[in-house]
Amino acid sequence: DARLVTMRSIPLRLWALAFLSAILQILPFPIAGPVPLWRRVFCWFCLVPLLYALMGVDRAGKPLRLYPAALLGYLCGVLWYAGNCYWIYRTMHIYGNIPSLASFGILILFSLYLGLYLALFGAIVAALRTKYSRTLVLLAVPFVWVAVELARARITGFPWDLLGYTQVDNLALTRLAPWTGVMGLSFVIAAVNALW
Repeated sequence: DARLVTMRSIPLRLWALAFLSAILQILPFPIAGPVPLWRRVFCWFCLVPLLYALMGVDRAGKPLRLYPAALLGYLCGVLWYAGNCYWIYRTMHIYGNIPSLASFGILILFSLYLGLYLALFGAIVAALRTKYSRTLVLLAVPFVWVAVELARARITGFPWDLLGYTQVDNLALTRLAPWTGVMGLSFVIAAVNALW
């Protein structure tokens, strides 16, 4: 099957980078109560492994095409949402009175759906990379990230887990919020990640 061949063309280190990025994206978000400063710091470099993966090359030494880049973004997105929206399981099971296996299935389906937005991010980055230099693509990354976050918030009606929310207690950065909203904060965070 062509898709299986495509998956095999992605080096293992790129899969590992996408996995690492998902873990790093989980850390700056609250689990219970306020987020300690040491965990909020992770947002400033949580996208770096994913960007390295998307800017990587396949086993043949060629830049990643749309489908492999989308797969890397999708893996990152599914893992990120499964880890960050863990509470969906408990909410469905305890308050919705849904059996535990079905509640877990709901969390997985939810993560599989929202992971498509990071797949879109990966595909757009790969598409830009086929036409522009690495530097120009990295300059475009904050715009693409915010556009995908905005699409997720508007299309799914799920404006949770935007990167800008990780800085809710950052008094210096939240001064931007009255003019740019949370998307402006996400833009700054994505820009810093692209600079790394």
